[in-house]
Amino acid sequence: MFKATFILGIGMGLGPLIQWLATPWLARAYAPDVFGQLATFIAISVVISSLSCMRHDAAILVVQDSEVDATAQLALCYALVVAIIGGALVTFFAPQIFGEKYSVLAENRVQLILSIVGAATVLIGAALSMRYENYTISALLRVIQGTMYVLLALSVMDGLINAWSTAWVIAGVVSLAYLIINRRICKARQLLNQAVILKDYLFKLTPTFFLDSLALALPILFININYSLAELGSYFQVSKLIGAPIMLVSALIGQIFFQKSGKYYRSNQSSLGLFKICIFILASLAIILLITIIFFGHYLADLILGEGWRTETIYLVMISIPILFKAIFSPITTVFLTHGRIKALAFWQLIYFVLTLIILITATLLKTSFETFLIIYAVSEVFLYSIYGLMAFKVIQDTKFGVKNESIYL
Repeated sequence: MFKATFILGIGMGLGPLIQWLATPWLARAYAPDVFGQLATFIAISVVISSLSCMRHDAAILVVQDSEVDATAQLALCYALVVAIIGGALVTFFAPQIFGEKYSVLAENRVQLILSIVGAATVLIGAALSMRYENYTISALLRVIQGTMYVLLALSVMDGLINAWSTAWVIAGVVSLAYLIINRRICKARQLLNQAVILKDYLFKLTPTFFLDSLALALPILFININYSLAELGSYFQVSKLIGAPIMLVSALIGQIFFQKSGKYYRSNQSSLGLFKICIFILASLAIILLITIIFFGHYLADLILGEGWRTETIYLVMISIPILFKAIFSPITTVFLTHGRIKALAFWQLIYFVLTLIILITATLLKTSFETFLIIYAVSEVFLYSIYGLMAFKVIQDTKFGVKNESIYL
């Protein structure tokens, strides 16, 4: 189990780590406003990608062996339809509704669609390889995009968006080759039957996942509407620079917590001790990182990013606080899944999305400065993620093994 978790952790972390290590060169090769355009492109791509497979990539891990091929192909069909229709609609309407700064989507319509398809294909390939415990394959599929993005951005120098989308195409082609080699083609009737069997993934899990992705994209989308592309680009780069180290650790701990918490629950054991250990480790790392930012952040950011970027200490702190709270609480909230509290999770994500949207709209209507916007967002994230962590704690604390006890959360 530890070996598998370690390999998957490398797969999840190596791509972002390579991008993080390449930051000094990328930040000097491209101006902040170019990163602002990339941030908008990625945010929209991720939101549409959250719909692409209709969560059938997750279903690959749990369906019967006889249903795996149909599930994988159904996920790929959904991805193609969502990418083409979603990409076309967004790139047509977003510039008309939100203004000229969203014209970057219309200018890169094909790249957006290809990015979504590539990302979806990698999700399917990674899920399939995990089902059959080919963890090295799963890790490699996840690493390709981040690695190729850096190589293309620094060598071809044809723009960050082209580098990003081309990297997803390359990763998608490799993943598709893996799918073709290992799976057989199913008939249309089989796909239709499987669609009916997995309808809950389409109608219950997909909206929840979509809201979560959209909520995470909201700050980027609102910054693009209200402030300059240079400010957005600086926010995007600084967020990645600060967040990458702790989010990588957070993702790895989250994977371990998810596996062990599920095992404990199936064995009628409490996950409370594991919960406390994970929180302690992540909170300790967050405190260390925050102290480092306060005392050395400005100098390190200047050294890494170079000229033309915002690196003042208070600015770094305002951006880091929401990231740190997400890193602490996000991994342990998988307890909602391991303890069968899907409805509670869906309810929370709806509330989180609505409240975040209201807060950001209010900041927009008040025409706040960029600094005030960041403070408002940081305070809201601290409050909302603290509640999220408390809810996860209550799920573990109130679980009575062998008895369904969901009334508090439904």
